[in-house]
Amino acid sequence: MASDIMARIRWLFSRLVKSSYRYTPVPDDEAPQFRPHLVKERRKKAGYFCLGIALLLLLLYFAIPYGDLAKSLPGCERNGKCKPNPHRWGQYSPFFSVPSDIDGSIPAGCEVTLALVLSRHGSRNPTSPKSALYKDLIEHIQSSVSHYGEGFEFLADYAYTLGNDDLTIYGEQQMVDSGAAFYKRYRKLADDIDPFIRAAGSSRVIASAKNFTHGLYAARGNGGSHAEEDILIIPEADSFNNSINHGSCSRFEDGPYSDLKHEKQAAWKERWLPSITKRLNQKLPGANLSLTETVYFMDLCPFHSVADKNAKPSQFCSLFSEDEWRGYDYFESLDKWYGYGFGNPLGPTQGWAMSTR
Repeated sequence: MASDIMARIRWLFSRLVKSSYRYTPVPDDEAPQFRPHLVKERRKKAGYFCLGIALLLLLLYFAIPYGDLAKSLPGCERNGKCKPNPHRWGQYSPFFSVPSDIDGSIPAGCEVTLALVLSRHGSRNPTSPKSALYKDLIEHIQSSVSHYGEGFEFLADYAYTLGNDDLTIYGEQQMVDSGAAFYKRYRKLADDIDPFIRAAGSSRVIASAKNFTHGLYAARGNGGSHAEEDILIIPEADSFNNSINHGSCSRFEDGPYSDLKHEKQAAWKERWLPSITKRLNQKLPGANLSLTETVYFMDLCPFHSVADKNAKPSQFCSLFSEDEWRGYDYFESLDKWYGYGFGNPLGPTQGWAMSTR
């Protein structure tokens, strides 16, 4: 529809432009004469111009709310009709590529002899402690609220059904796709060499490694009959030398910087959340949610979305504006940057053993 309207607008304006460049003879010095055909032509031009403007406004009306790159309309959070953006869900966002200035192609004259991928697990259910907190939050809301504001009505009959810790069906498929993509990218190596795969000892990481392996060998079309058995699983207990377990460094875990991420998040939470919490409590009278409970409430958006086999955004996602999700994304980024990244003076130690082996 949008393409048809644009084509029509271009045609109309081309008519206007073409008709504007018709040369007429230079008039004589005699008195001007009334030319009815010129008046008629000018009225025709004006009609085309007005029609073009009207069609352009109509295009904008339909394209802004419903276009592929459209953002939520201002005030959408008041009635729970915001357009979800999965890229704003912090570490809970499903995998997506980001723009880069680095050329991914192999430089001329070079050959790839080694390929290494350090992968996070696929999309998962909440951890057991968090899942219990989410369940308690829903029970508290449903036992305290008798009237649900616009957009929140679905909570009256909502049942908490999320699992604990393990990958979702969508997360399993993510890792299968990741293994296939790795094979296709490094096919010259993977056709002749079986990859060495290791995984940390948590169930979701082991499942991710297995699904990655399935995807790789399925794309290759042969081998892999003993691939799962060949995965090296390294327990995360303190007694094991696990270079990809942050618990191996006691100073990192319990030292002076161990609370840095919580301090940064607490400061941002005081700036970002009060207005959101106020709106939630107005929509859910009697709930009296705290700032922390507001974060938990927002967490339900990504977790419910990745619980769907196609990662369809849940109803929780539409309750918050794009700007509010930006704040959420930043909140979660503070946890990673000051907890494990370069914002933490000991953050680089987390990758030292992995990078030097």
